[in-house]
Amino acid sequence: MQRICVIDVGSNSIKMLIAEKSSADTAIHRLDEQTEETRIAKGMDSGQLDQESMLAAVQSILSLKRYAQHFAPQEIYVTATSAVRDADNKQRFLALVKQATELDVQVLSGQEEAGYIAAGVCQDPSIEEGEFQVLDLGGGSMEVIAFRNHAVLNKESLQLGAVRLTESLLTDATAPISTKRLNEVGNHVQSTLSNAAFPFIKSPLLIGLGGAVTHARLLIASKEGIPFKESSPILAVKDLITLRDSLSKLSLEERISTYDLPPQRADIMPVALQTLISTATLAGVDSIRHSRYNLRYGIASTMLTKLFDQ
Repeated sequence: MQRICVIDVGSNSIKMLIAEKSSADTAIHRLDEQTEETRIAKGMDSGQLDQESMLAAVQSILSLKRYAQHFAPQEIYVTATSAVRDADNKQRFLALVKQATELDVQVLSGQEEAGYIAAGVCQDPSIEEGEFQVLDLGGGSMEVIAFRNHAVLNKESLQLGAVRLTESLLTDATAPISTKRLNEVGNHVQSTLSNAAFPFIKSPLLIGLGGAVTHARLLIASKEGIPFKESSPILAVKDLITLRDSLSKLSLEERISTYDLPPQRADIMPVALQTLISTATLAGVDSIRHSRYNLRYGIASTMLTKLFDQ
């Protein structure tokens, strides 16, 4: 039995997966997951990681490392995505992490990130369809992947993350958001996808990954009075539109109090929902199916296989 820990330094949060696998297993087994709501992408449009945000992220990584050690993993892998990848001062951040935690951070390229996401989705036992598409909406980027016969047909990493778009397209994320501004966000998303010439395939199945999809499911389930674990993973676009309209009419403070959202999720949620809606519309689907088999599962699967091959 091999056991590893994956710490994913995302733009809006830092998340950890502890998983294991035996030589006889075809799939990995999740032991635990943890999330630190630490936004390293604050002010990412400046091209520089904020010093305070970097220090907070280092402390989150250290905390997750200490937690993981109770599981005695053979390896701890730390990866970073869009915010760190695009930052001019990323080497400063990597040095801070190394100094405080003795861990190296692997900064993933957009294509590497999309590849690991694809590997993660393939771990999802509920996906029986041979043709489907995936979107993974993060804080700094959005990855889109098309599968045919359970093999990757195309993959793209685009700068459509919810933190990035909120900071660049909204003048005040704490205020209610007008329909006109949301339409501008939607047009930008569809224009970026069209310019990337991503070939959406004719499939009714769009798999959704990422914190925004998880929180959308949570909020819809809460409105219906259903516990999250018992709620449907199928998120109808019409329900996402209703949720977007409700949230965008509120100030940040009202979103937090009314929907019990974390502050670092409440400020970006309207833009995140608009991004999901616009992507689903361009893909020609009327729903998004939530999956938790994400980047971390892909890294864990890949690294566990390598451990057995050594």
